[in-house]
Amino acid sequence: MDYTALRDDLVIPMIEKYCKAVSLRRPGVTTGWTKTWNAAEGRYQWTLIAAPYTVVYVDPAAVPVDYSGHAVEKEYEQTEIDGSTVLANDRLFLTIDIPIPTIADKFVVGSSILTIVSAIAIQPGAVTLVWKIQCRGI
Repeated sequence: MDYTALRDDLVIPMIEKYCKAVSLRRPGVTTGWTKTWNAAEGRYQWTLIAAPYTVVYVDPAAVPVDYSGHAVEKEYEQTEIDGSTVLANDRLFLTIDIPIPTIADKFVVGSSILTIVSAIAIQPGAVTLVWKIQCRGI
């Protein structure tokens, strides 16, 4: 079975048709940056150690990065809500057009910032068809 074609021809168009705009908010990182004192300006600066050698004056670890995408929200069945793994107010999203989600990321839907409880790849072969993301309000 051609899972890439299945994802590209069926899954992605269906998500885009019935979707909500979402963002995956990834915490900022200092990996790849060096911190130095800029005596001329009297403050620290961070410089990206690879091209394009960007210079910033705000700690990159303090600035999260948002990746825009689309997701379909699906309700949990009553039989799936067990009070510990899945809570009554948990939200379930199906998406494919964002970076690989982790529990360190946040999921932004409208003005709601949600914690990612779990992210499971639906992957019958070597190709991820969709990410099933369980979220909880902060």
